[in-house]
Amino acid sequence: MNFFTKLRMLLSSLYFLSSGGRFNYIFFSEKKNYKYYFLPLINKISSIKNNKIIYLSTDIEDRIDIASVKNLYIGEGFLRMIALNLVKGKFFFMTTTDLGNNEIKKTKNIDHYVYIFHSLQSIHKIYTEGAFNNYDIICCNGNYQLEELKKTEDVYKLKKKQFIKSGYLYLEYLKNNLNFHEKNESVLFAPSWNYNEKNLFDKYALSFLDHLLKNNLKVIFRPHPEHYKRSKKIINKVEKEYKNNKNFLLDANISNLESLNKSNILITDFSGIAQEFLFVFKKPIIIVKDLQKIHNQNYKKISDNTYEDEVYRKFGYFINSENFYNLTNEIESAKLEFENKKKYLEDFINKSIFNNKSPSEIIYNELLKY
Repeated sequence: MNFFTKLRMLLSSLYFLSSGGRFNYIFFSEKKNYKYYFLPLINKISSIKNNKIIYLSTDIEDRIDIASVKNLYIGEGFLRMIALNLVKGKFFFMTTTDLGNNEIKKTKNIDHYVYIFHSLQSIHKIYTEGAFNNYDIICCNGNYQLEELKKTEDVYKLKKKQFIKSGYLYLEYLKNNLNFHEKNESVLFAPSWNYNEKNLFDKYALSFLDHLLKNNLKVIFRPHPEHYKRSKKIINKVEKEYKNNKNFLLDANISNLESLNKSNILITDFSGIAQEFLFVFKKPIIIVKDLQKIHNQNYKKISDNTYEDEVYRKFGYFINSENFYNLTNEIESAKLEFENKKKYLEDFINKSIFNNKSPSEIIYNELLKY
């Protein structure tokens, strides 16, 4: 789409937002892949007669194809800031952390800023200390997040917030779109995005891929969306190296659903995709344990442990990054071990995750109280 088309759409959005209208439900999406974290809730809200939704996105290709949803492209930079200052409404939903600590600021035009998690991870290790401080309402996946958030408020003297015991919206999306008829014969290699210089993607991606493909395994490689911005050289190198290998697929789809469906095992570091793969698809995960994702160096003030640590200890299989030369054997061992652990998985999920069936229903009904 050319520059002038984008500009015309952007100006049209700004004109619409400046008209003075006020909306009950506003969703803000950073990129098109984030819409799936909202989709069950958007479907729920739109199913109720006369509910109108505004969907703001920085990505021109990001749209919600529902009649009651008004899609508005707001771009990035200065014009996006204008758009976010113009919009008026009751509930403003985001998956973006650090509201108010970056260029996205709170305004008095919004009654309640609502945070929707885009992973099942604990909040005190992979997020900054004030990542959630400026939200008014936070939808918690499980009791572990609720307790961590409350303790964070006390330890760092942050403002008190409202919490909804919602469960994880993205699990609802995945379960509603499962396809168990897919051939699941690939290894899914999905490194997380990490501030740390020594990380699985930048330092070891090529070594892992090279070993897996030389051993004639089918591999789906799924970089994090941030890698396409910050590590493009490595992605280009991977594409060039393996473009003619029939066993290799670079997955750049906005949703990870197809890759999850087609794979029989996942290799990752401390990415949230591990819990999604494990909880929904009930398949084994391999965790590269020596490359942790730590974005809050003071996380031990809240706890030494995280929810993901508990998940990985009980149901994962650990390897070290330097052990990539033995990956094929590790994969077979991980599959065998998982068969013994799998019988305890459903009970663990039900005990640790709120409302495992319909988070969208819970969130909508709780918001009616405001």
